[in-house]
Amino acid sequence: MKNFLQTHIEIAVHLTLIACAIVVGTLVTHYQQKEVTAQIDAKISTQEKYLFELAEIIDRNGADTVISSIISDCPQRNEYETHLNALGTLSKKELVIAQALFENCGGFFSEQKALMVAKLERELLFLEDLVALRSVFGDIPKINENTAEWRTLVTHEQTRSALLHDQQLLQAKIITLLISGSLPTSNEVQLLLVDANEIYDLLGVHDYKIDEVRSKFKF
Repeated sequence: MKNFLQTHIEIAVHLTLIACAIVVGTLVTHYQQKEVTAQIDAKISTQEKYLFELAEIIDRNGADTVISSIISDCPQRNEYETHLNALGTLSKKELVIAQALFENCGGFFSEQKALMVAKLERELLFLEDLVALRSVFGDIPKINENTAEWRTLVTHEQTRSALLHDQQLLQAKIITLLISGSLPTSNEVQLLLVDANEIYDLLGVHDYKIDEVRSKFKF
């Protein structure tokens, strides 16, 4: 009987120790999980703030220091804009000058926008990876909602970037036609101007939609 009781006591002690180990392990795991999720949440918050900064720069047709070191505006910007706004009244000689200025200045904003939007897209992909990792520890609807809004904003910016490129091509075609002798009132030039106006209107629409999406974020 004594051995029987001793055996049961030892089993009980072992079971108690195992139970304690399980409880401690669970608590440690729970604590570690909270630490990991807190770190991921912090990185998501930081990444969203960075995306917001980039979005604001892009919205005003600017560039950050990295992109500015890659591409810079032409020194004849003012002269180019003056010629561009007066294409219909320029002489043949002035049109040739405008074409030369276009080669140096015409693509700057389009190229800068494309680089910045590509950077915004890369940073969004990083955010999406963080959100996917966070979902392993439990889904957070607000984070998912924000990520979807960011994707919408990037899509609008990509469209606006493409429109700026199309606008640049139209400007080149109009200058070429005028140099070749076409009048500003000719059908060819007028059709291109109609296309240019449509692009201008679409740029305004997407600009409004981008502002609308960006206003949903609070930092």
